[in-house]
Amino acid sequence: MAVVEYVLNTRLGDLLKKEGLEAEPEPAGGGGTPDVLITVNGHRVALEAKKGHYSKKGEEAKKQVAERLLDGVADSGLAVCYPDDLAEAGEIKANSMLWVSTLEGEWQKVSVGQLVITIRSLIEDAGNVDAIAVKFRKGLEHAADRLNTGQLREIAEASGGSTKDLRTSGVRAALLVASAALFHSRLDHHRNELPRPVHDDHRFGGGG
Repeated sequence: MAVVEYVLNTRLGDLLKKEGLEAEPEPAGGGGTPDVLITVNGHRVALEAKKGHYSKKGEEAKKQVAERLLDGVADSGLAVCYPDDLAEAGEIKANSMLWVSTLEGEWQKVSVGQLVITIRSLIEDAGNVDAIAVKFRKGLEHAADRLNTGQLREIAEASGGSTKDLRTSGVRAALLVASAALFHSRLDHHRNELPRPVHDDHRFGGGG
């Protein structure tokens, strides 16, 4: 009898901990957290896992990863599919093979040890300017793809973009929104660093 997905996630999280990663499986009963959340130096990697071959369950796993990134729960993510034989055995070891993919990548069958290497590579890429640019572009395209044709047309007309290439106009609009959000985030951070004014109570008739 195949074990439930939660058990596999817990065992995978335990193995990743043994490999030196700070991994936290989703608690029993859910809770709105990733199946496994890994944190290294403040960088969060979400693993969303499903039982079954990636041809059947892969897109669902990738969709959940995308949602984690859009919601800001994680900085990077990987989709994982547990092969049927692994789900039946209910035991994951360091040499167990899993199907793994990034949002934009192809599915690869890797061992848990190789998965650790992939996770560390994701974190290293997070500090690479070119990798960040590619990831940012993919995020904008993903945001534009969530809009319907009518919404894209309205955005194109409002922003002065081309109505002949609605997807490009949607990506451009997403970039404008992202730029504004980044600007205000930076502005708030700067404002919080400013010294607070100190009032002299005696000047305003206060104090004893």
